[in-house]
Amino acid sequence: MGYKVSMMKGKVMRLELWNPISDEEAKKIMPEMTKLSEQFDVVRVLVDLSAIGSVPSKVAKVFVEGAQKVDNPKPNLVALVGANTAMRMLSTMVIRMLPRFQNSRFFATEPEAMAWLLEE
Repeated sequence: MGYKVSMMKGKVMRLELWNPISDEEAKKIMPEMTKLSEQFDVVRVLVDLSAIGSVPSKVAKVFVEGAQKVDNPKPNLVALVGANTAMRMLSTMVIRMLPRFQNSRFFATEPEAMAWLLEE
């Protein structure tokens, strides 16, 4: 499996992605995260991209389509760590297409990301 969703302290969801990840696996991520987020007033997500390298365009499309289908008016905070240059560019394009995820930031380290997620 090319991903793992788990809970961290402070009601932060953690999404880890690594290669290879299939489009079928990618289709499971948003429903899984949406179900977990139902119990929170604010959805806080730490996305660890340090092991992903790159994402095939087919998988990126699945992420965008899945995120667009989520009908959740709750505020979202998304902290991305470990993104290489290519992943930063791809992630930035995806974020721009999804107004719900405009409050997203890149961080060099996980402790910096967690500090931001927990202070908001």
